[in-house]
Amino acid sequence: EDWDKSIAVAKAAEWPFGTKQVLINDKNEGLAAAWFKGWVPPSDDHRAMFLEDDIEVSPFWYKWVQLMYKAYGDKPWMAGVTLQHQTLNTRTGGQTHIKNDYTPFGYKLLGSWGFSPHPKHWREFIKIDPKKHDPHVPGLITSSWFKQVKKGSMWTQHFIWYTEKHNLFTIYLTPGDKLSMAANYREKGEHYQSSQGKDFTLVTHWDPKWDNPPATPNLYGWDCKLVPEPK
Repeated sequence: EDWDKSIAVAKAAEWPFGTKQVLINDKNEGLAAAWFKGWVPPSDDHRAMFLEDDIEVSPFWYKWVQLMYKAYGDKPWMAGVTLQHQTLNTRTGGQTHIKNDYTPFGYKLLGSWGFSPHPKHWREFIKIDPKKHDPHVPGLITSSWFKQVKKGSMWTQHFIWYTEKHNLFTIYLTPGDKLSMAANYREKGEHYQSSQGKDFTLVTHWDPKWDNPPATPNLYGWDCKLVPEPK
């Protein structure tokens, strides 16, 4: 019954911005497969935004993503752009909020809650077979998590491995201590055992300083410390 309701909602949803296509699998293929099969970039000029069903976005999300691609899309180290509010220190597993004067910055860890992968890297990344690939990266808390979760549920560790191999960074923005370009409702499901409510307040006011991003943003390593731009 819930299956049929979900399909009906997806089909009924209006999308006045272009072509809408509803893809229906006849079985649960797992979270990782949904990402790996979700988008095959036909060229480097195409863009995609992955939004899971418990994510709400700011009315400025599209403007933000387009601006970041215009500013940094030709940087070979750019893995993509995220709407997520950065919180995790990938070395310690604790929380380290990179504020960066509330301007855009690059961080080694991707943000999957509203993620727009760079088509060039995504095309190469999805060639990985997650069923056969060992994505372990020494010294990262996510590598420990990957060993503990259900097989096929943590696709992000594969991208973390890819990021480490190619020395990539994802573009973030911390728009305010309690603000974000995307909010996660943290509903009970794959990631949470019980519903926890929305994590951040959405950006409803555009800061004019975001219109002029720095030519080279500050970049932060797995430990949330500044690192030089890759040569």
